[in-house]
Amino acid sequence: MSSQMSVHQLRAAEQPSDLLTHKVVPLEIHEHIISFIRDLSALKSCSLTCGAWLQAGWRKLFEHSIVRIHRNNIDDFLQLVDRNSQSISQTIIPYIQSLHIEQGGSGRLPASNTGKHEPGDYEVFQFDDFLPRFVGLTATRSLKLGWVRNDTTVLTAIALRDNFASVTALHLDSAIMTSSQHFFDILSSFPLLSTLSLSGVMFNGGRLYDGLDDWDELDARRTDLSTTPSPPLNLSELHTNLTEDMVEFMFSWLSHHKVVFPMRKIWTGLFSASSNKALSDFLAYSGSELEEIIIRDAHTPEAFDLSACVKLCRVEVGCVYLDSSHGRTNTVAFVTDVLQTISSECTSIEIITIVLAVSNWEDMDEQVEGFDWKGLASLLKESRFKNLRRVVISVSRLEHVQRVNEAIAAYVAEEHCLDQVVFQVEAWRRSSHGMFYLS
Repeated sequence: MSSQMSVHQLRAAEQPSDLLTHKVVPLEIHEHIISFIRDLSALKSCSLTCGAWLQAGWRKLFEHSIVRIHRNNIDDFLQLVDRNSQSISQTIIPYIQSLHIEQGGSGRLPASNTGKHEPGDYEVFQFDDFLPRFVGLTATRSLKLGWVRNDTTVLTAIALRDNFASVTALHLDSAIMTSSQHFFDILSSFPLLSTLSLSGVMFNGGRLYDGLDDWDELDARRTDLSTTPSPPLNLSELHTNLTEDMVEFMFSWLSHHKVVFPMRKIWTGLFSASSNKALSDFLAYSGSELEEIIIRDAHTPEAFDLSACVKLCRVEVGCVYLDSSHGRTNTVAFVTDVLQTISSECTSIEIITIVLAVSNWEDMDEQVEGFDWKGLASLLKESRFKNLRRVVISVSRLEHVQRVNEAIAAYVAEEHCLDQVVFQVEAWRRSSHGMFYLS
């Protein structure tokens, strides 16, 4: 669900027309009715209707919206922040629950129509300079920081701690940091953190140390874990869209402190025996409550182990490349090798999703045929999968759907004990999320 509202529209809502309906019907009833609305356009209209509906409309509107701040609108946004802090008028600032602050320049956002930068239209803006001004965002619980760079200093961490200490979900996107300590300084600003998403996070400015050309010499692998701070104790959801060395570092760091996290969901990749072992060691400590795991970057299942995860309900494995030219090992049996590590004590799995990449070469049929369908069917007959209800197989192109359905009919459907399992084949798709823009 997407929505757009300009700053001028938001300001117009600050002095809505006064209606007397709330004197006939108690305000609590109005608020209760508004709380059931999901349509963003309708919620905007509610907030513009009257003073009685303003706060209830904004509260619900920003429950389902993301406010995105970037170089083209940051000045307008900070004007709203200043008006709110000076109590000049009611503003949206104390109602914003999800905030995305994008520091990047034209490489991250579309250029202006003229191609020129007007006053205030920064190529980039510096977190050190601007984050201290983000005050009054008392309802913000989800924060995404884009394009964090190694020129940010401790001032950024201080501003985050002062203005966003109530945040429970943090997403660092394309964060190139000077060192692991730089990362820890930022992370320590969020004492209530329960969800952590990391995309494109790198240390040492994203480069090898001068004079070193060995991948193992990256800062993530050189960090002495005994000197690192303890991770957020309430961490229950972790997304790591990272390189192999960073994945290994993250899970080694989490395991080192021997904290039992209330972990419910993990999204990560399987790169090598070394990084997989770090992940498995972490799961041995904190996997007993894990309900969902999503595996991406499926390079090898070697040393990966799900046996500690006895409450798993959902497993997603992919993207598995059936085209051997990608150089990934054991792709044909990758899925069965992963599922085989699930403990016999885990009988709660209801949904398995398998993401397959099939090339459009002439050997497409051979690629699909070569997948370990028999091994998958044989494994799913076991008692640990007795509560399995659905297997979703997502393929790279629509034209591959029929071929995969034929393979399922040939190799899986004959297993009558799987009659209760629905096999659903679909083409890849991206989920969409509501984005609330200030323009």
